[in-house]
Amino acid sequence: MKQTTKITDHALLRYLERIIGIDVEGYRRDFEETLNTPRLQLAIDFVGKSECKIKVKGTICCFRGGKITTCYPG
Repeated sequence: MKQTTKITDHALLRYLERIIGIDVEGYRRDFEETLNTPRLQLAIDFVGKSECKIKVKGTICCFRGGKITTCYPG
């Protein structure tokens, strides 16, 4: 069967959170705690608003404007 309805990332996230019952904010806190290192903060401060990739605890984090925009195993 061909799917014609497109699902946004926001809708998928809310489905996982509200219907499946995944604690998205809990995972956010865990992720923030894992990445909360002096080395990472120093790197973020150094690059400022530009884009960069930083490896932290086996994860490559892509930053733009001081925010993580995506990550993948590294």
